[in-house]
Amino acid sequence: MAEERNRLIESALLRVKDILYVKTALDREGNVESIHVLARSSRSAAKISRDIQSVLSAQFGLEVDPSKISVAQIAGQLETVIPPLRPRLRSVWYGVEGNEARAKVTLEVEGKCIEGTAAGGCSRSNRLRLVANATLDAVNSYVGDVLECELEDALSVVLSGQPTIVVTVRVSSAQRSESLTGSCMVRRDDLEAIARATLDSLNRRLPFHLKGENR
Repeated sequence: MAEERNRLIESALLRVKDILYVKTALDREGNVESIHVLARSSRSAAKISRDIQSVLSAQFGLEVDPSKISVAQIAGQLETVIPPLRPRLRSVWYGVEGNEARAKVTLEVEGKCIEGTAAGGCSRSNRLRLVANATLDAVNSYVGDVLECELEDALSVVLSGQPTIVVTVRVSSAQRSESLTGSCMVRRDDLEAIARATLDSLNRRLPFHLKGENR
């Protein structure tokens, strides 16, 4: 549980403007012991630290002493070492015909639109997996042989009283294989939240694998 909470916190902080990398450490009670951040230099470390505190307070009910937050910044050409390439969600479609359900997700990557699809049983529990699989199908069609993304689990939980989608994806390349977790709070559309949680799980890895590939 502590490891899962740690992954959710890191995923949330990676969405903060200018943050490139996050490493957090929690104690046994789930409180933050330390946060180490690598960020771009376009904003001050103090502003980034305040954003981190705001996210932790709003999404996880955590009040963190600023002294526990360490922000390292890179400037100039070094900022391009970690490219900002990330797929953007354009649309999500889900429909049922007879006993079969289908999902279609459209992403935009560097100005290109790519689609992914998935089909299967129309049970409510399978709904999450179909949209997540359609999202990964789109990603896999773009990255080709660079890596393979496979859904491990998708579920709906409640965090701080807010419905939240949590997705775990197995990412495999020639060098390594690892499980990545992403999350997204359901604000308007749960289907959109499923797709965004799936993309959130990949945001820390796709920029490295996609840079210079599949152009």
